[in-house]
Amino acid sequence: MSKKYFYSFHTQKQAKEIYRRLAKELHPDIEGGSQEDFKELSRQYQQFLKIKDINSFEELINSFEEEYPEEVNLFNSIIGFIKKHK
Repeated sequence: MSKKYFYSFHTQKQAKEIYRRLAKELHPDIEGGSQEDFKELSRQYQQFLKIKDINSFEELINSFEEEYPEEVNLFNSIIGFIKKHK
């Protein structure tokens, strides 16, 4: 089972700091480093960033819904109409 490097980090800044530190330790060109571990670290970091981007987008949508509820209802009605009449 692979190690979870970014499980307990909540900000992109924290993740970036830990990624840089671990990348220096796990890099295959460094003594004790491993190509497999380095690839796994990189994969998890990219996955973490994607999740944070999705969460940021959802927060933006939620704030838009709170600020402009009539516009959101109109938009949802238009999308519903288009889907219904495809």
